[in-house]
Amino acid sequence: MADPMECGTAGTDDLMQEVATIKAHIEQVRVQKRERLRTMDFFCLDNSIRESTVGQLRSHTLQNKIDIYNHVKKCGIKDVIVASFANMKRVDDVFVKWLKDQGEDFTDFVSFSEVTEGVVNGVYDSKKVPVGLRKNKRFGLLNNFFEFDLADSNCEWGTKFTVDDMCQLLKLRIDQVREFAPNGKILLNFRDFPIAMTKYPDRVLYIVRYLSRLPEGSRMFALCFEDPLGEYLPEELEAWTASMRRLRKAAIAVTKLTTGKMPHPKQVVYGERSIDLVFGFLGVGDFDLAEFFGVEAPNRITTLATTEMLSDRLINVFGDDPQFTDQKILQEMKEQMLADLRKGRKEEYHSPAGIVLLFDRSGGKLTPAMADVIAKQKLSAVHHDNLIAKIREEWDSWDLREEGENKGDGRLEFDSFYHGFMAPYFGCYRCGRTKKGLKALDMDNDGFVDWNEFLVYIKWALRQYPDTEEPDDLLSIVFEKGLMPAMRDEKIRRERIVD
Repeated sequence: MADPMECGTAGTDDLMQEVATIKAHIEQVRVQKRERLRTMDFFCLDNSIRESTVGQLRSHTLQNKIDIYNHVKKCGIKDVIVASFANMKRVDDVFVKWLKDQGEDFTDFVSFSEVTEGVVNGVYDSKKVPVGLRKNKRFGLLNNFFEFDLADSNCEWGTKFTVDDMCQLLKLRIDQVREFAPNGKILLNFRDFPIAMTKYPDRVLYIVRYLSRLPEGSRMFALCFEDPLGEYLPEELEAWTASMRRLRKAAIAVTKLTTGKMPHPKQVVYGERSIDLVFGFLGVGDFDLAEFFGVEAPNRITTLATTEMLSDRLINVFGDDPQFTDQKILQEMKEQMLADLRKGRKEEYHSPAGIVLLFDRSGGKLTPAMADVIAKQKLSAVHHDNLIAKIREEWDSWDLREEGENKGDGRLEFDSFYHGFMAPYFGCYRCGRTKKGLKALDMDNDGFVDWNEFLVYIKWALRQYPDTEEPDDLLSIVFEKGLMPAMRDEKIRRERIVD
């Protein structure tokens, strides 16, 4: 075959011009961008000890953390995130004590802390010192990685709480760190950065400008952000990052003009947690990852369901049958659900087994497909009881760790439930997605997760997937196929099971 370049000169001038254009463009990239990368003052912060719990069915033991830490040391990395504390004593507490007992140098260790413990009556709590900050001081962890949210709908922005209030709260936390760590690094993660930049960009940029203008000694070491679910295009993130840098540089210039000194150099660390959820069912933008993967968030059958919804569910699961459009049976199903509640029998009716049992108790005659479901359910009953017992045993172990009157009361504090069951699927305790999950479980809105509330999802999972054999697999179904889709349903009726 002849070389195209040997087939005459016609058109080759255009090709050579295109080659020249490509080479010029590549040269520009090489000179400008590669040179910038070569001369960049790079900062590497390792998060292996904390982040490797995300997506795992079992949390870290002390030995797990020790082994990971030793591997990180072999890589020559000094700046390491070692802990994220909570009110309860966790493995992180024991691990940090182990580091101290080993005589490890704490100079470059970093630990997370919230900027605030939460929202109280529409206002971010500025009075209570966050538990992470308190424990960082106690353990001598000098480098504090703060996290906060700027798009939390629970905060009444502009009325009860302003951006200036947030700036003052950040300054308060900086001052509190400087009291015990004059030279410690202070980092700040804009946890809900993409949402905030989409809805309230002025809020974000106002705070960036404020922080950049702080006097020497009060400045942040790094401003950080992430796109937790990978929903936004690189070009969008690039534009937001460029905006923050432009504003920061302008603030630096003003600082230099007014004080005669340059601010401490900043490094933007992108993405200390790249994926918070193993499955991103809770997208906040236009991109729906659940739809992309072909996972459908089901419409749930509850006491709010209409007879039409009941009919659709029966037909979708079991096919056509005259009974499934019989208004008398459908109305009786609705009334039966309400009667169950009045009698204290709180069941789920969405799974095939759940709706079959409801249909059977409401005067319907079981079809062959329904009979198969019931038979399988009965055969699995003993095995299911054993699985529930194993999960309850783990539940009780966390319940007994709680303090005061909450100890052994059959309920778990949100902190206990998160670390005992939820952490493998929700990598960020304070994130809005996690809060939605906890609210979906807290059906009586008492600030706790009751065993009976959690049991609703466990029984649904067992009825939907009766062949499940291991507790870990069952919990995976509970969260990935039950709770996460339920969090998308704004009209979910929160009910509990009482056997």
